[in-house]
Amino acid sequence: ERKTNMPELTDLSVIRTLCEKYDFALSKGFGQNFIINPGLPPKIVDASGVDKSWGVLEIGPGIGVLTKELAQRAAKVVSIEVDERLPPLLAETMAGVENFKLVLQDVLKVDLRALIEEEFPGMPVAVCANLPYYITSPIVMKLLGDRLPIQNLTVMVQKEAADRLAAVPGTRASSAISCAVSYYATSKLMFTAAPGSFYPAPKVTSAVVRMDIRPTPAVQVEDEDGYFALIRAAFGQRRKTAANAIASGLGLPKDKVIAAIEAAGFDAASARGPDPRGLCCRAAGAEVRFYQNKTPRPRSPEQNCRGPWSLCGRNGGWRSAYLSSAVWSAPPTVKVAVEPLWLRVKGVSSAPRAATSERERVEVQRFDVLAVLYELHEAQLVDFYP
Repeated sequence: ERKTNMPELTDLSVIRTLCEKYDFALSKGFGQNFIINPGLPPKIVDASGVDKSWGVLEIGPGIGVLTKELAQRAAKVVSIEVDERLPPLLAETMAGVENFKLVLQDVLKVDLRALIEEEFPGMPVAVCANLPYYITSPIVMKLLGDRLPIQNLTVMVQKEAADRLAAVPGTRASSAISCAVSYYATSKLMFTAAPGSFYPAPKVTSAVVRMDIRPTPAVQVEDEDGYFALIRAAFGQRRKTAANAIASGLGLPKDKVIAAIEAAGFDAASARGPDPRGLCCRAAGAEVRFYQNKTPRPRSPEQNCRGPWSLCGRNGGWRSAYLSSAVWSAPPTVKVAVEPLWLRVKGVSSAPRAATSERERVEVQRFDVLAVLYELHEAQLVDFYP
């Protein structure tokens, strides 16, 4: 029979009491959003398909809400945590759970293969985690790219990231990471979770994606590094034709790239990414609008642009970009990811720094604006929609 002590770890008063007892403050730098919806952990574990014969590798246990549900359903749970402040708190919340082990390491640095072989001998292994949004792609790609002895990954991520992880290559939602994930696994978006399911509530909807590892890659290639370099190049400059993007990204002669594209049965002249002008997107939980070239120029840099974050025309062109308080009020991890891209276009150091004001005016060239938007899109910080 399932234990009944799970809901108390999703109770805000219990969370606050634990945090106060251990002098623990949630870290935006670690992307910590604890689950407070008691119905969510069972749904995540159900989606993973694990049972008492399975071993589970969890990334970022937090205070142990999902961890306790996993421990009740699986043979063994090993949780990797980077925050050195959490072990004393987890020692209390996971007391008496014999099939749980905490590993205090950075998941991007630990030898996961050795850890799995040591902790789960003879067991099928699944990864199950509520991942920090700011580091979703690196973790997923490490888990897939290292060819670990695991059967599936079930992860809670930002909805926009989930759409890309589950997107079928060739569709509008697909991106470089969609193609990379599809190479290693088949993926499916299982369900979504509202911001109110977490504390503190994120500004975006979350979603659970399950990725089942393929026994062999989706396509057979002689040079995997070259294959992924090609994917990165093709998606790196999405406004350009495929021929221009690949030739530029890989440093190859354009005529050879065109010949290869046409030999594969595609029209090299018409293959290009979508033009974002006239579209909208969402960034850091705020709506973003791209205005057409004829949008009137604001009277001054201090004047509010239309919408929380706008690109405004200057003399009929795309030369001025304004970031409003919608971005600067986002969590620091989002700021750190966004600012280097804008500062690089501005021609200064890419080292993250605090914004000098609520809005920064950034002078850029016409197509540099679009290039930065696509970089933000690939970094999973913006999502285009009609």
